[in-house]
Amino acid sequence: MSAKPKYNNQQEHVEDILKLSQGKRTSRRIGSRAVPHRLNREERMSFDRALKRGWLSCNGLRSALWNTYREFQHAHGIAAVIHEKTPYQDRLYCLFPPEWDANQRPVLPIPEFSWPVEQLDWGWCWNDVPRNDVPKAVHEILKRTMDAHHHLE
Repeated sequence: MSAKPKYNNQQEHVEDILKLSQGKRTSRRIGSRAVPHRLNREERMSFDRALKRGWLSCNGLRSALWNTYREFQHAHGIAAVIHEKTPYQDRLYCLFPPEWDANQRPVLPIPEFSWPVEQLDWGWCWNDVPRNDVPKAVHEILKRTMDAHHHLE
C-alpha cells in the first residue's frame, strides 16, 4: 500500500476530490476502485446541499456520498459531520481529519446529549438521536469542531 500523495496546496486536493466525484482522472492519481467516490445525480444534490449547510444528511450508508463528503471536509482540515437517517434510528457522526491528533480533537461526547455515544478510532457516533433534536445537536457539534479547528490555526 502506497502513502497518500502530498499536495502542494489545499485547492489542488479539493479539485482532485471533486474530479473523483465526477468519475474523472485526478492529478495525483488518488482514489481506489475498491472505494466508491463517483456521485449519481441524487448524491450530487445531497453533496451540494451539505456544502452549503456545513453537514451532510443522507438516508442510510451511501458509500460514495460519505466518502466524497468526508474527503472534501478533511481536505479543508475540518471535521465531517454526518446525519444518517434510517427507518429504525438516526445517527450523527463527527469524523475527524486524520492529521488531528488526540490533543487537537474537540471535547466530545457532549454532556447535554443523552443519546448513546460510541467513540470510534476516527471520531464519534451518537445513536438513537430523535429526528427533531438533530438540528440543535448538529449545531453544537459544528460549534465545538469549528472551535477546535480555529484553535489549531
